Amino acid sequence: MARSRCAAAPGVTGPTRRRSPSTDSTRRGEHVERLLRTHTYLAQLDDNRGLPRRRLLARRVGSGSSRRMRPQRGGFAVEGAWLALDDGLGFRAAVDGVAVELVARVDGRRSLRQVTAEVASSLGVDPDQAEQAALPVVRRMLELGFLDAAG
Repeated sequence: MARSRCAAAPGVTGPTRRRSPSTDSTRRGEHVERLLRTHTYLAQLDDNRGLPRRRLLARRVGSGSSRRMRPQRGGFAVEGAWLALDDGLGFRAAVDGVAVELVARVDGRRSLRQVTAEVASSLGVDPDQAEQAALPVVRRMLELGFLDAAG
């Protein structure tokens, strides 16, 4: 499927061809509805301060995530990664390895604060710093529909 760049969101692409007219338009419409609900949800938060207490769900990213690796002394390093939505508008976003870990661990049961603390622990970094660094990324993933607010 050919992809086009999204000028409003650098690093994000969307499909340029339809897969199946009836199911594809329904999925795109549902995705647009989710985006509008999320926009309202984020506007009510006013800023990112309330976000760490929220529980979030990852949308179906499935096998659409990938990582580019480059060899380095003692193994490999993640050079770049992307996430792709399996349904809806079919966005694909360039992300770093930490964002991939966050999206993979978001399950709707734990707060964002708990998830970022878990990722920070696995990386050996300060949980508060990890949370502050994650907030703009999580907000963007919500805006694009990669994540949803849970309950």
